[in-house]
Amino acid sequence: MDQSPARVAVVGADASLRSRVRQVVEDAGGCLVDRTEADALVAVGAETVGEAIRARVSQTAASDAADNRPIVVPVVDRNDTLGTAVLTAVERLLAGETCHVEHPVLSVDGKSVTARAALDVAVVTDEPAQIAEYAIERPDSRLTSVRADGVVVATPLGSRGYAAAVDGPRLDAGAGLAVVPIAPFSTRKPVWVVDGGVTVGLERGDGAVALVVDGTRHVSVKPGETVDIEIAGRIAVASPVGSNPPAHTDRKGSNNS
Repeated sequence: MDQSPARVAVVGADASLRSRVRQVVEDAGGCLVDRTEADALVAVGAETVGEAIRARVSQTAASDAADNRPIVVPVVDRNDTLGTAVLTAVERLLAGETCHVEHPVLSVDGKSVTARAALDVAVVTDEPAQIAEYAIERPDSRLTSVRADGVVVATPLGSRGYAAAVDGPRLDAGAGLAVVPIAPFSTRKPVWVVDGGVTVGLERGDGAVALVVDGTRHVSVKPGETVDIEIAGRIAVASPVGSNPPAHTDRKGSNNS
């Protein structure tokens, strides 16, 4: 069990929730500081969590020292509309009731883009209900060809966001990557949990198809082009001891429809 950090920074777009979390930190005896001085960074919301984790990855890669500050406390559960999870996480963090868990960071390589993702990668049509045809492949096999609005590949941390919104599984840390078609033109929805990387290719499409990484649109994907998604590394984040983990899903190559 880890020593409770005293210096905490709270970041996120929700000003009301930030204020509530800051009050929890003060009530628990923590010291509110700027993120550059923090031992723990409470990141609220998927966009903020993704940015914080990518910053940690860049910081680690640029330094030979094993400096783990600040440890990121991620809160990305889309069902936690009132911020209950983040308040509980902060209270437990300051009470020393946390452990560190590793989450994957993804490399994203397309024809004209290279990026990193902490949460999810989507190849999706720009217009709703504008179906295209996608090929989903593993390094050693082809999983499927599917007609859909798009395909999202999510890390366990990101599986509570966009992937969950399109009926994907919620994953425990270490469970792999969720591969979920978005609004497939099929009566039976295929969903996979894979242990390594995947390639998503656009086979056919009439309209524009976008590559979206952690919620940010990068480039358009044209028919015949592919996007390679690999696990490029792992980063430790804080997890409250005793928190309820998301349900673990079936293993590699499973169909959870």
